[in-house]
Amino acid sequence: MRAGDRVRSTNDGQLGFLVDDGGALKVCLDRPGARQLRPYHERQWVADREPALTEMAIARICHDADRAYRIGRGEYSLPDWIALTEQARIGWMKGPPAGASSQRRALYTHLRQKVRDL
Repeated sequence: MRAGDRVRSTNDGQLGFLVDDGGALKVCLDRPGARQLRPYHERQWVADREPALTEMAIARICHDADRAYRIGRGEYSLPDWIALTEQARIGWMKGPPAGASSQRRALYTHLRQKVRDL
């Protein structure tokens, strides 16, 4: 483990990241407010890996970007993600909506690939 690595407490699940505090590794808790340092012990703090995004999460990102694009063009008809039916959400997992312009299809394709690469 080295400075900058994300860690999670095995005691209570708190998140933090390692910092070099004068040659000693310490955990800086990942929370707003004043910087809070804790001693780093290998058995108490383990590496925390960000989970991969689910297909549904990627679909939501694509939908929200498409909605923002349409709002920017003065089109307000696309509902928010939470208002979509389950079938419509699944549709966003499969591709852009039928009848989408070439710009919207390109946005969907490009964004979906970039988010998957994260």
